[in-house]
Amino acid sequence: MANFDTHLKAGVAVTGIAAATFVAKGDITIQTALWLWFVGTIGSLYPDIDSDSSTSLEVIYGAMSIALCFGAMHFVIGDAHTPTGLLRLLLIPLAIYLFLHQILLRIFKKITAHRGACHSIVFGVANTLVLVNVTFYLAGHIVIKPAMTAWLTGFFFLMGFLLHLLMDEINSVEFSRFKLKNSFGTALKLLPENHIVLSISLVAICVVGYWYSPNVTEFIYILTNWGHFKFY
Repeated sequence: MANFDTHLKAGVAVTGIAAATFVAKGDITIQTALWLWFVGTIGSLYPDIDSDSSTSLEVIYGAMSIALCFGAMHFVIGDAHTPTGLLRLLLIPLAIYLFLHQILLRIFKKITAHRGACHSIVFGVANTLVLVNVTFYLAGHIVIKPAMTAWLTGFFFLMGFLLHLLMDEINSVEFSRFKLKNSFGTALKLLPENHIVLSISLVAICVVGYWYSPNVTEFIYILTNWGHFKFY
């Protein structure tokens, strides 16, 4: 299994090049590219959230805490210019932090095992589609093309996620002796092993997530249209 530094560096490099490519095509702005780069990097660490002692788990839960705090503050306070009480400003982030780290994280650690469901393709796709829908909902009032931005966000997350699984599988091969390690096949798998209910649940999330997802036409267009790409 590749370590945290290896996954991080690979995620930064691959998703960074991909984001720069979309800028060179004229599809997105630099600001959007930075967002996609960040999401792709998080995706490259995401499968290791099932490892209780991994740095990835701390990084991702930290990022989730910050994102949820910003989102909650935005919806609770809104865009009003009137002063907001100090107690409310302090209690909302504190409540989110305690819920994520003292309740949700402990439950998550108890029900997950390393290289289990989180190291499956269907888990990545399910999380991708949830992310697409959430991004579309939140970005609707911020960006000009929320559907395209939502699908690009999911695309970069899944890119980083699959990169992680692929690197773990490559690391399970001893090329010097042409030998497979015992861990081979435990990372890049379609469905969780020996978990029928969980597998069905993840597939159901994928179906529902795609059903409610925004229009994908514009996203497919920018993936297939390379007429304005500039290499130099």
